[in-house]
Amino acid sequence: MSLPKILITLIFLTQKLTLSLFQDTSELTRIRFAFSLSRTGAHSPSKLTYNEGKSQDNKNYKDIFNNSWNGENELTNVGKRQQFLLGYRHYLTYIETGNKNNLLNETYDPREIYASSSESNRTIQSAYAQLHGLYQKGTLLTEAQIPFSDPPNNKEFFKVEKELLGKNTLPNNILVTPVHTFYEKDHTFLLEKKENCPLGYQVVEKIEKSDRIKKIREDFVKNYGDQILSLVKISKDGDKNIDKDYLINNGDFFKNCIETFICNYFEDYNLINDKIKNDEEVNKILNKSYSYMSEISLYNPNNINNSTKKYVTMVNIPLITQLVSWLKKKVNKDIEGKFNYVNYDVPKFISYSSHHFSLDSLNAFMNYTFNLKNKEIKYPQFTSFINIHLIYHNSEKTKEDDYYVTYSFDEEELLNIKYKEFIQKLEEVINSDNNTKKYCNYTDNEIPIDNGFNKYIILTIIFGVIFVILIVFLIHLIMNKRTKIEPLLGN
Repeated sequence: MSLPKILITLIFLTQKLTLSLFQDTSELTRIRFAFSLSRTGAHSPSKLTYNEGKSQDNKNYKDIFNNSWNGENELTNVGKRQQFLLGYRHYLTYIETGNKNNLLNETYDPREIYASSSESNRTIQSAYAQLHGLYQKGTLLTEAQIPFSDPPNNKEFFKVEKELLGKNTLPNNILVTPVHTFYEKDHTFLLEKKENCPLGYQVVEKIEKSDRIKKIREDFVKNYGDQILSLVKISKDGDKNIDKDYLINNGDFFKNCIETFICNYFEDYNLINDKIKNDEEVNKILNKSYSYMSEISLYNPNNINNSTKKYVTMVNIPLITQLVSWLKKKVNKDIEGKFNYVNYDVPKFISYSSHHFSLDSLNAFMNYTFNLKNKEIKYPQFTSFINIHLIYHNSEKTKEDDYYVTYSFDEEELLNIKYKEFIQKLEEVINSDNNTKKYCNYTDNEIPIDNGFNKYIILTIIFGVIFVILIVFLIHLIMNKRTKIEPLLGN
């Protein structure tokens, strides 16, 4: 090789090396789609007693510890803060990433994001609080728009308020975004409830009433039973005396006690007394409570059997069917060359606000399907969240092999898999004989029905048809007789 050619080659290699050293690596890898499923923030206990009359703090509901709340399962101020901070974490991940490959725009675009929630107050409020954290900047009015912002009242009423607002659409520059609610049975997110899915309820009930879980309760009560009972301000549950034996033998009441303890802890109610000496003992009970909830989790290795596998598959079939559709649409648009395409049918970020069971069952399903890295996932606490990311590796020509999918729980990555393999496995599950409606005894319009009631309907229809046939037959006989008698009368 001649000297000029050697020099040219060296210059070319030096340029390539320099580019590789200083190139923004964020260009090579980027999030193309994100799905987030989060549990509600801290809320009040699920079982409260209503007290007549106004209380001093305007909270008319009492828990079994005799502490006051606004209502059952209502989001607290602590829960709102938790959700806001989770939304801010999403802001850092999807918007303020320091490069031009942000997943979302800094200002709200309804084509980019779809936020959804179950129908309960606490999940809807959680979704709104989270969105406030995601979108840090509100919207502004132009000078020309300000005169048109008055309701149809006397404009003088709003003079002071408008001066305070200035060009801000809303106070504190907050942003209002829509949250879509879904019918829980339709999304199959709460199929642990007996009224929603009897078979699913039996799976959960069998775990909670097992000898293994009873033994764990015995251990809990042996170490912390006196402390828990010192907080309980009622002596009877119905007609049953509340004591250590009752805590061991009644799983529902025991779970009510530890859930109430957790709610009180986050509300900063005093849990220290003559039996619970200090914060260290409070934290021990809290951790033991979380440990118990993890033991009854569907994800727990001790609870894995054919029934739980079938159950969590049925629960998640509708969700994973949607997930596969979202991912395939996004990848197909990229391959078509529409890399910047965004529309309502292919959003960039989908956020679901739901309940601890939703996260627990999805974790269990993903573990059964993909064998997740961590076998000791803990109970989903307030504001726990699952993120599923579609990641793109830049190449000369976009193709399916450039994509992979990550699955994380509370930011711990549990799965990192090629997109094609991820889709293939999920489609195998979807296309197998997994009929959620049939499993949970649903009609076509997603309303649970009772088998016994169906039998009565069928019998009613059969007897109704027989009755109609008899009536028609009798009318036919009468008409025939009249036909034979009329000539005789005429003679």
